[in-house]
Amino acid sequence: MIITEYKEDEKPISTNFPKRNRIISGLSKKVIVVEAPLGSGALITADYAIEQNKELFCLIGDVTKENFLGTNFLVKEGAKPLTEISAFLL
Repeated sequence: MIITEYKEDEKPISTNFPKRNRIISGLSKKVIVVEAPLGSGALITADYAIEQNKELFCLIGDVTKENFLGTNFLVKEGAKPLTEISAFLL
């Protein structure tokens, strides 16, 4: 299945990705962010999930690694830490 707001022949450009992320989170029951540097598209998706009242889960990562700064921030702000996959599957 393909769901898009764009014409079939439109080329993918980075400014369109946040709109795509809104659709992805909207179709999801729960959202998990595995890695997210600050300013990443994953954080945009997480923001949409919060706005849409979706459950948001994040992996907690090494505080010295840039790719986990966003996920650690989201957990600090109230996202559920994903410590076991069964919590996400419920």
